[in-house]
Amino acid sequence: MITVHIVLSISQEKLLLLATFVSLLVDTSAFYIPGVAPVEFKENDPVDIKGVKMTSTKTQLPYEFYSIPMCEPPKDEIEHRLENLGEVLRGDRIVNTLYKIQMKAGIECQRLCEPLKLDGKSTSKLIQRIKEEYYVHL
Repeated sequence: MITVHIVLSISQEKLLLLATFVSLLVDTSAFYIPGVAPVEFKENDPVDIKGVKMTSTKTQLPYEFYSIPMCEPPKDEIEHRLENLGEVLRGDRIVNTLYKIQMKAGIECQRLCEPLKLDGKSTSKLIQRIKEEYYVHL
């Protein structure tokens, strides 16, 4: 049996060029995940701001977005929305908010709602969430 050894001397530049060419020949495909695709806005288009939940890095217990006293729509106008399967699997409860925003509109700061009057129980709940470093997901 005769063994033939062939030694190829290919420069690194040629090898890189060959690898690039071969990678262009490979069939590729992509997929779209609903809710993740970018959305293009034009000037003055409305931007829908949704509330998701409250979480903390100090505790593992998430709370609903409107679980503390804050500016919120009337109870009968709060809409729970499911955008996609991932949000359902994560346990997200997406709700509408009072924020009205338009893309690239030169709008000054505006009051979202009248100042809230808190009772002792609501104040204690709010203080506790602040101490536990909760933040909201919009």
